[in-house]
Amino acid sequence: VEALLHEFGAARGEAAAKVARWFRQTHRMESDMTKLVHIKTKAQEDRRMLQEKLQEMTSELEDQADFTQRLEEELTRQHNDAMEAKNSEIAELESKLVSESLVHQVEANSLKDRVSLL
Repeated sequence: VEALLHEFGAARGEAAAKVARWFRQTHRMESDMTKLVHIKTKAQEDRRMLQEKLQEMTSELEDQADFTQRLEEELTRQHNDAMEAKNSEIAELESKLVSESLVHQVEANSLKDRVSLL
């Protein structure tokens, strides 16, 4: 009986040691899992923030592209209007020069005719 009690005590001690070791391992694993969950949560938050920042920057870039396109269109329109005005002005001046040239030619012919009559 004593041998059985001694065996039982030894088995009980071994079982208690194994339970204590498993408890420490479980506690360490729980601690590691908690740290891992915190790391994963932080990574998800960081990713969400980066996605929001990317969306903001993409939106700003699209707005800048739209503004640039509108500005380019406006400058092109102004340039075309200015060129059209200059071309119109040149056409008027050419017409005026042609008219004045004809008037001078008529006057020159008239003077030639008068000189020939003298």
